[in-house]
Amino acid sequence: MDQQPTNQEILDAINAHVTHNDAQMTEHGQTLKKHGEMLEKHDQRLDRQESTLDRLNLAIVQMQEDNRLTRERMTRLEELTDRTYRRIDDFLHKMDVHEAEIYANRSAYQRLEQRVSMLEEKVAA
Repeated sequence: MDQQPTNQEILDAINAHVTHNDAQMTEHGQTLKKHGEMLEKHDQRLDRQESTLDRLNLAIVQMQEDNRLTRERMTRLEELTDRTYRRIDDFLHKMDVHEAEIYANRSAYQRLEQRVSMLEEKVAA
């Protein structure tokens, strides 16, 4: 005949099971604590990375604004350069005109001097 376990044996079995479960729960608790610490470290790392990304985004936005301003300045400089070259071209053209006029006046003056010399010779003779 099968013997039925005594109350003490049942209590001992229950206590052994509870002790085993308690040990497993403690082990799981420590594992969860380690995972929690790891998650906290990852969270802090993500916060630092997010902060770095925010700074990078701000730097990119500032660089884009600087580039826009530089393009505007370059456009103005190109316009000023074009205007300056046009003025220089106009000035050089006027210089050429004046040089031609000076040459024509010198030539006319030399012819006039020659005529005056001829007249002086005729008057003196």
